Amino acid sequence: MARSGGFRKPKAANGNDLALTRRIDELFPTWPFPGLWRMTAMLRGEGRLVNRKRARHLMRESAALSSTAFSLFASETSRVLNGSSIYRMSRR
Repeated sequence: MARSGGFRKPKAANGNDLALTRRIDELFPTWPFPGLWRMTAMLRGEGRLVNRKRARHLMRESAALSSTAFSLFASETSRVLNGSSIYRMSRR
């Protein structure tokens, strides 16, 4: 962390951010893997003014984009089935 960042006071959360975070937390269980772009589109479809970068920041704070949320999905798709062999790409 830069020394100048240690002296900066954190910004207080405004009501719009809290409402967006609450809505993201409501939408996430119904759409478990929406991704950033779909979540932004769903929020915009409700008439909320949010851009992709702001949605990403709020989703990271609410742990909707955390790696633990996707670990179950990743473990299911990377399983080797019925003794299939894995072909790895060789690097030169």
